Amino acid sequence: MTTLSPEAARALARHNGELSLNGLTSLSDEAGVALAKHSGGRLYLKGVKSLSTEVVKALAQRKGGGPTHKICLDGLESLTVEAAEVLAEMHPHNWDGRLPGFKTVPLDVAKALAKRPGGLSLEGLTSLSDEAAKALQGRLNGYLPRLTALTVESARSIAGPVPGQFHRTLNLDGLTALP
Repeated sequence: MTTLSPEAARALARHNGELSLNGLTSLSDEAGVALAKHSGGRLYLKGVKSLSTEVVKALAQRKGGGPTHKICLDGLESLTVEAAEVLAEMHPHNWDGRLPGFKTVPLDVAKALAKRPGGLSLEGLTSLSDEAAKALQGRLNGYLPRLTALTVESARSIAGPVPGQFHRTLNLDGLTALP
């Protein structure tokens, strides 16, 4: 199943426990808002490639808290600036900062995500502009195995210190070029 009707979303939102819908690749606004009413535990939407700002806002308002009510959005490939701002404001127990589906991150989205108090995990990045790297400085974890090229400027930004991490590994196994 790759899509979900609003009626089915409303029915599934009543489930009192974790809900995994990783086969979904898209979610309409109406279905997403209905699904956001799920409060039974973690909500896994790892296959969804994009979400509207309206759906992200609804997901951010989910009832419950703590790591048992986390939302997983591992398949997202892009976000609007507004949606990124909403995610950045979510408590780390409700969203863990993982966006492994991103292959690149536009500067405006990077700036919005960088406002998140916790770290960010963008291990799917294959490219990173100097400007985005600078905006994300101190927020990216060190696991970037798919990056194939970096400039010296980007390398400086991502190699810098990350608040709260005194010893971190920097994984750049995919690099084929670093001038």
